[in-house]
Amino acid sequence: MAHVLPSHPAMWIAVVALVVPLRLAASEAESAYEIDQDHAVSLRALLDVRVVGQGPRPSVLEDGPGKTRYGGTGDADTITRFAVSQFALQPAATLPWGIRASAQLNWDIDIETNGEAGAYSNAPRLVEGLFRKEWGSGDEGWALQGGVMTPAFSLENTGPGWTPSATLTPSAANTWLWEDVKPVGVEGEWWGSMPADFQISTAGGMGWGPDQLGSALAHRGWVLSDYLPGVNSAEQITATAQEVHVFDELDGYPAIWGGVSAADSAQIAELRLGYFDNLGNLGVAGVWETRFGEAGLKLAPVGGLEILMQGMVGNATTRGKALESRFDAWYPLVSYHYDGHRLSVRYDNFRVTDVDGPPSTNESGYAVTLAYLFEFWLRHRVGFEYIYIDSERPGGDPRHMSQRGWQLSYRFRY
Repeated sequence: MAHVLPSHPAMWIAVVALVVPLRLAASEAESAYEIDQDHAVSLRALLDVRVVGQGPRPSVLEDGPGKTRYGGTGDADTITRFAVSQFALQPAATLPWGIRASAQLNWDIDIETNGEAGAYSNAPRLVEGLFRKEWGSGDEGWALQGGVMTPAFSLENTGPGWTPSATLTPSAANTWLWEDVKPVGVEGEWWGSMPADFQISTAGGMGWGPDQLGSALAHRGWVLSDYLPGVNSAEQITATAQEVHVFDELDGYPAIWGGVSAADSAQIAELRLGYFDNLGNLGVAGVWETRFGEAGLKLAPVGGLEILMQGMVGNATTRGKALESRFDAWYPLVSYHYDGHRLSVRYDNFRVTDVDGPPSTNESGYAVTLAYLFEFWLRHRVGFEYIYIDSERPGGDPRHMSQRGWQLSYRFRY
């Protein structure tokens, strides 16, 4: 994984916005982590250090074909690494007229047991950077925000610093959402109540930058990783020896997205629907036309038990190499938490279907994730995760890949 300096004017605007940083992750799941917005200036931080054993193939972050965040050398079952998996800074400030400014900067590094540094010990990444203004109350109101963002489609990435709340590694679908779907633009949101005390919220936005969205899925397939790229990140695609930039505005057309969520007043069930279309102009070299829809359901039938089900389906096309692919991914996740303890199991199923013939982009695979997390003293958490992935890619090298690995984590949040 390489990191690049911004070269487009919109990118410089987003980076300049860091001087007056932006909003914290406004998730219900982390209410104890939030800072009262009466504070004029605030700073949050998150540190996650791990011991990891995954492999044997090198990961995509090391220009390899591996399916997990950490990998091996190709000739051993696993390699043990010591990693700073997340180091996030989240400054925020309240500006005149009630505008809230916030940002998130991430930096990570991993070190093999032989002392060599890993793949991405480079410049900090701008994961998010927003100006947000709200009107109304917690029961009913609306908001407008602008900057670097990821549409709020994920049911998993609701923890501090946009980390998964039930596992260490998110699903394949949510890995891709936070990996590539990061426009620079504006978004409007409305929330309120419906008859029978149902709570509803809607959001829609437009932004620039994801003109290469879909390239990674077609050339590399799905991965499961909690690495959070920034708008200033670029990924090396091994199959093509080319870089794919998270922000790469080529055709001048904005991407559009929208979503709606509804929940009962007791928060027993929540339904989310979303749609994203980068409106790619295939007449411009290097542009991908990619669109997808997603649906998610969150259930809390009894105290402590959470059931998440989420899926997405979409299509990605580019004219330069005549590649067209359909893709889909879905998962059910069952999690139980009690007195600081959380035990979770998730099954992933993911697929890429080649539409237009050779070169083949076909992939079919699945993954099983088991995770145990224990939070104590509000700011501390330890966790263990085991993951198994099996993938078949007829046009890939290798054609079949079976990976397993584990992670032991300690997290501190401030």
